[in-house]
Amino acid sequence: LFERHAELRPEATALVCGDLEVSYADLNRQANQLARHLRGLGVGADVRVAICSGRGIEMVLAMLATLKAGGCYVPLDPAYPAERL
Repeated sequence: LFERHAELRPEATALVCGDLEVSYADLNRQANQLARHLRGLGVGADVRVAICSGRGIEMVLAMLATLKAGGCYVPLDPAYPAERL
């Protein structure tokens, strides 16, 4: 669904974080690049990827890339104490 929307409306705004806006084309390109890297590291079906990031574009990018690589993500709150991460 995301890929299809990125093809149909590539210049539409996908994310807004403060003053920063990211288009569907840019988000898709960056997510595909990161997904390739994740697959190279062995991410695929049945592989969980821990993502420790504050709310923002980087978090969404990491989640999307993980899904594109075939894995599943586990969001971790960076505010948690280290022993809980």
